[in-house]
Amino acid sequence: MEEGRRESINIKVCDMKRILGIILFLFSFCLSSLGVEITEVTDLSKIHKKAAEAKKFVAQKGMNQDWCILIDFSYNLFTKRMFIYDLKNGKIIETALVSHGVGGGSDADNVVFSNVNGSGCSSEGKYRLGIRSYSKFGVHYHYKMHGLESTNSNAYKRYIVLHSYEYAYCDNPTTASLGCPVICDDMMIYLDKKIKASSNKSILLWIFK
Repeated sequence: MEEGRRESINIKVCDMKRILGIILFLFSFCLSSLGVEITEVTDLSKIHKKAAEAKKFVAQKGMNQDWCILIDFSYNLFTKRMFIYDLKNGKIIETALVSHGVGGGSDADNVVFSNVNGSGCSSEGKYRLGIRSYSKFGVHYHYKMHGLESTNSNAYKRYIVLHSYEYAYCDNPTTASLGCPVICDDMMIYLDKKIKASSNKSILLWIFK
């Protein structure tokens, strides 16, 4: 009984720490967002290089070779750092804002990666998008994410998914997450249509810095 009580207390403490972390993140975000303009990445050489690597990877793994999703977390929260990439024609189709995990001391300008359950961090590496499922956030559906590398192998167990959030606006990121890449509703609807229209729904999503 005593052990059960201790375990319950530990879980509550962990939950409180997570909530406090999110509050602090949002507070620092609100301060840092004053007067900040949304920017586009101008030097796209890194993105094109990653896309060339992605093209080889999906061919080897039997994944969708038409397009993929690249997320460069070396840029801050106010930069359109998600890239929908046309692998066949070697060009960027769309860019979007995307939020990152609140854990590990991450803030609006810096992303700390972790693969540890309960860390609240984003995890770097390549993912395969899985099934479409119900979400209580945003447009009420998300896509499961399966980590394909040692740096993100716990993603599915951590409930890391691609989803939208009703308070994440397409021209202003207003949310943090516990590790999920969070986008605005309009971008989620766009991706959902694109995935549904793809004959091979095994889509690569790659997070890096």
